[in-house]
Amino acid sequence: MAFRDFSSVLVFCAVAFAGATCHAQSPRSATLATDVNGFELGMPISEVGTKLKLERLGYGQYDGKDGMFAYNFEVTPLGRVYRITSQQTLGNFIVDQTFRLALRKKLSEKYGPPHDAIGSDMWTWRLVEKVENTEGEIQPIETMRMTASVTGVELEHTVEITLIDFRILAIDRARVNSKPRTNAEQEVKF
Repeated sequence: MAFRDFSSVLVFCAVAFAGATCHAQSPRSATLATDVNGFELGMPISEVGTKLKLERLGYGQYDGKDGMFAYNFEVTPLGRVYRITSQQTLGNFIVDQTFRLALRKKLSEKYGPPHDAIGSDMWTWRLVEKVENTEGEIQPIETMRMTASVTGVELEHTVEITLIDFRILAIDRARVNSKPRTNAEQEVKF
């Protein structure tokens, strides 16, 4: 099964994890840490709201700001954070090799060494696990990802970090689906 876009992966993961079995061949996390500035994957959005003033955008997304940090959170139907995007404004300077090496070192100390570098200004961490879907097929699926990048122009540079765990979303979708699915099974008549 080829995935054409990110939403296809989300749908497949939600279907794959609903009553499915994970056959993890690697660590259960793509990174050593699963937080950005103390905002943890799996944390209830209500708890995030005690630390940060949030604006609800709809469709399970929330924005918040704290000084030089802007955040976007995406939550499951049960209100748990499964995606965190953080943008830290750094100001006016030239991104050079010294800065890149220092940033990579800091990222590696907290999250572990990145798995890939895309150019010189973007790094990725990934966790791919074998997942048995509801039809018994076992496929490798990216269940967790982190990206970190330096963006901007000389007048305004930003470090952006995105941390996402599809398993949190899939588990909560399966929980929400459990009762309606059972009700539907009981209502089927011939």
